[in-house]
Amino acid sequence: MIFGISLGVGLSLLIYVGLNNVGDYMLTFMLEIKVKNPKTENLAHVINPVQIENACEKVPRKFSMSGKIVDANTNQGISDAKFVVLVPDTLIYEYDAFLDSSSILSQAVTDNFGNYTLSRQLRNRRKYSMFINADGYKRKKLDEQVMESCDESLTKNFTMQH
Repeated sequence: MIFGISLGVGLSLLIYVGLNNVGDYMLTFMLEIKVKNPKTENLAHVINPVQIENACEKVPRKFSMSGKIVDANTNQGISDAKFVVLVPDTLIYEYDAFLDSSSILSQAVTDNFGNYTLSRQLRNRRKYSMFINADGYKRKKLDEQVMESCDESLTKNFTMQH
């Protein structure tokens, strides 16, 4: 589906909405600017395409998150790993400094196969800091990750190093 909008003399915006080769929605914005070349008096076209992959048709307000935490070398699930998501705008070093449990938004402990499901839903397109602790592994830290999903659930897998 293509939409075209004229923004004035010599300026138009084309918007293409479609599916990419794996079935995800894709938006492409193209701004076309027609300018006169002073030497030739001809119109030159300047087109600047911007493409957004995995654009959602309808964005849910919140979503649940689950997945698997695996060993980076063996790809085997890690049991009893603790996955913690902090309240938005809380950084990991802030949590570490005070160990304030009110800074935890959601958490999960993996099963024998490394599977987890967070205890609370996340708000779409918000920044979250999160970390994973597991015996025998380096702590995995992810500060200010923008979390977004086109569905009401998101599957996100993580690897951990010894």
